[in-house]
Amino acid sequence: MNPLNIIVACIQKKQCISFSYDGHMRHAAPHVVGNKNGDLQMLVWQYGGSGKSGPVSGDWKCMKLDKVSGLAPNADAWATGGNHTQPQTCVGDKLEEVSY
Repeated sequence: MNPLNIIVACIQKKQCISFSYDGHMRHAAPHVVGNKNGDLQMLVWQYGGSGKSGPVSGDWKCMKLDKVSGLAPNADAWATGGNHTQPQTCVGDKLEEVSY
């Protein structure tokens, strides 16, 4: 299954994912995936792993799918940020979005 299909399925099931991005292992709950300016992008709540600034324990991240590697669903509990009702600007044309 390609990364887009994995992300869509995980959004539909509210299942978390683990992957590498910019050389850092990340654990996240995908919330939206789609296109913006010709790129496939996803908006995730990153609840674990690390990023350019060090360890991450809860932050919204916008990520390009072509920079994701080693993507796989994980068994962690679904996670989301407290401000998930704010309008997102990461994805323009949504292919899938989590339902609350």
